[in-house]
Amino acid sequence: MNLGLISIIIHKYSSTNNYSYFAAFKHHFMKKITGILFGITVLVFNTFANVLPVVPISLALKPAINSKVTYVISDYGSTITSMNGLDMHSVANTTTEYTLDYIGEISGLNCFKVVLNSIKIHTEIFGMSVDINSDSIITDTSKLNSNANMIYKRLTNKPFTIFITKSGNINSTSGTKEIYQKAFIKTELNSLAPIYKNMLNERLLTSGLTKLFAYLPNKPVEVNEKWVKNDSLALTGMHLNLVTTYSLDKLNTRLADISFNSVIQYEGPNQTTLGIASTVKVSGEINGSCEVNTSTGMLNSFSSSVTTDTKMKMRETEVPMKSLSKTTIFIK
Repeated sequence: MNLGLISIIIHKYSSTNNYSYFAAFKHHFMKKITGILFGITVLVFNTFANVLPVVPISLALKPAINSKVTYVISDYGSTITSMNGLDMHSVANTTTEYTLDYIGEISGLNCFKVVLNSIKIHTEIFGMSVDINSDSIITDTSKLNSNANMIYKRLTNKPFTIFITKSGNINSTSGTKEIYQKAFIKTELNSLAPIYKNMLNERLLTSGLTKLFAYLPNKPVEVNEKWVKNDSLALTGMHLNLVTTYSLDKLNTRLADISFNSVIQYEGPNQTTLGIASTVKVSGEINGSCEVNTSTGMLNSFSSSVTTDTKMKMRETEVPMKSLSKTTIFIK
C-alpha cells in the first residue's frame, strides 16, 4: 500500500471533526493486520507440526503388582475332510477362562500366577456330538463324557506360574506338569490316559495363553511401523512355527490397535489324535487384530481367523482337509 496515501487518509480522519471516523478506520486496519498475523502463525505452526518426529511407544508389560485380570478365550473351528469321494464335516468349539495375577519381575521375566477357571468343549464329528464341561456335576463314571469331565475338572482351579519374556514369549512354566499328572491319579481314569495323551497334556494349560502376549514388540514402535516375530500355532497333532508380521495401526493415550498376518507352510510327519502315523502338507494364512492397554501392556481384546488347506497321507491313502478357525478373547 502507498505510504503517501496512508498519510493523507490519517490526516483527513485525524481532524477534530472527523476523530470518530479515524478511530473507526484505525480499529478496522488493526483488525485486518491481526487477522493476517494469526493466519501466518497458524500456517507456520501447522507446517512445523507436520515435520515434528513421532515419539515411539514402548508396549511392555507393566501391570501393578497383585493386579488380576480374567480372560475368556473362545476358539471355533470347522473342517471338511474328503475321503473316498465323501465329504465329512466336523466342528470343535472350545471356551476357556483364565485368571492372571501379576506377581512381578523375577530375573528379567514377568511372572503371573495363573488359574484355569473352566473349560468347555463341544465337538461334532461323523454325526455324533460330544460335550465336555469342567463345571458339570459328575454323575455316571461309566460314560466317556463323565470321565472326560472328571479329567478336565481336575485341571481347573489349580494355580501354576508362567514366566514371560520382555518380547511376550512364555519362557517357562512351573506346576503345569504336576497338575496334569494328578488328573489321571484315579484308577478308573488310567485306561483313558492312552486315548487322551495326544490331545490332553500340560500344554493344554498354556497353549491358549500364548495369544495373550504374542503381540509385544522387542523395541519401541511408532504408528504404521511393523515388526516380525517367531510365533507358534497348535494344530491337531502338530505344533507349527510361524513368522508373523505385526503392525501398530492406531494409537491413543489408552489403547494401541495392532493388526497381524502370518503365512502357514508345513510339510512333515504327524501323529493323529488316535496315534496313527501320517505325513502332512499344510498351507494357509492367519489374519487378526488386537487392542492393547498402553499403560499396562496387557491385552484388552483379540480376534483372529485361520484358514488352512491340508493334505494328510496315511499309508497309500491321501486325505485332503480344509479348515477354518476363529478365536476371540475378551476381559470378563
